[in-house]
Amino acid sequence: MMAPLTAPAPARALSGARALSGAHFGALSGARAARAHRLGRAARAHRLGHGHVLRGRLSSASSASSSDLSASSSASPSNGVSNGAESSASVSATSASASPSSAVLTADDDAQRLKMAVLRIGAQTDRGQLLFRQDAYAPLDKYNEGAEAEARLAIRQLRDANQTRAPTPEDVEGTWELVYCTKQLFRSSPFFMAIREAFGDATWHAPWDTEESAVPSGELFFRLHELQVKSWGTSTVGKVIQTIDVNKGVFISSFDTILFALTVIPIVGWFKLLPTFGARVVTETRDVVATTDDSLNTLKIAMEVEKTTVNREDGLPEPPFGLGALMGVEWPVNGVWKLLPWNGGRAPTCSTTVVYCDEDFRVNEDVDGELFVYMRCPDGTPALSEAADPVA
Repeated sequence: MMAPLTAPAPARALSGARALSGAHFGALSGARAARAHRLGRAARAHRLGHGHVLRGRLSSASSASSSDLSASSSASPSNGVSNGAESSASVSATSASASPSSAVLTADDDAQRLKMAVLRIGAQTDRGQLLFRQDAYAPLDKYNEGAEAEARLAIRQLRDANQTRAPTPEDVEGTWELVYCTKQLFRSSPFFMAIREAFGDATWHAPWDTEESAVPSGELFFRLHELQVKSWGTSTVGKVIQTIDVNKGVFISSFDTILFALTVIPIVGWFKLLPTFGARVVTETRDVVATTDDSLNTLKIAMEVEKTTVNREDGLPEPPFGLGALMGVEWPVNGVWKLLPWNGGRAPTCSTTVVYCDEDFRVNEDVDGELFVYMRCPDGTPALSEAADPVA
């Protein structure tokens, strides 16, 4: 009886080595695929502003994966052949360790929830104009009393969750629309920011009253301005937009103003007493400089007001009585400002600080700690520098 044919010992060793090499290659390919999966998930999380949460876990997961792979490669399988089940189990374990934790998803959900809370309060309070915080608004100063505190808390939590780095000039580049603020809408303009900074720490009180009743002169000015332009429905602020490109020295701000939107003769009839008209007021600046504060994770943008232009805006009737001739005329704010005796030749300078910014949500803070929240405008929205004054 013939003995069964068997391969020579060298051939068996070569076959076992090939099988071992193939098994190790399969394990290596699986590990690489798992690592690519982890990196892809990490990149997506980073684009959402939470890449910093994943880095530590990704690094440890990669180290663990490398250790497992090294251990698998150095092990000597029985009979010179790697066990396919063990290789599959190793890849499965690596893939399981690479899956993002629920904390990452929760962090993203929390950021969206906090931003939605601010947007909800902005809608409830007409972008913050129904907060009525000052005693001068009494008894309406109790209306929406807790809304501002809720919005400030949400913004504080957003800032606390973004402690990896300060916003950069590239982060804030683009065109943005104001959706909420804790002061008057028009104070987002560099023109009014310069007025506020010109007042400094000055205060005012009635001659017959005590110094304890004094109020900041800047606050008094803005309150009087608000009474002048808003009483009896005289003026309504529409869209408030900013276009920023710090690297090119661009910081342009605008607000749409609508005059006499609701002027009628009560009881007598519903016909309009005065014509409704409006325009877009655009303020341009120069000498735009950005400074990063890594200790506070903020970006301070300083600038000097250059000029203001009143432009036509689609959908807003042109001013009557020949006032339309003023549309598109540039008003040299910088030069006139320096000539005013109370300014002492000083230039109209101001600054605003970006305290939070992600791909679609930006929060600025002025010198008084008042907050201005912006949403990035949709793609295709023309920048203010590109929006020419339309022909009537």
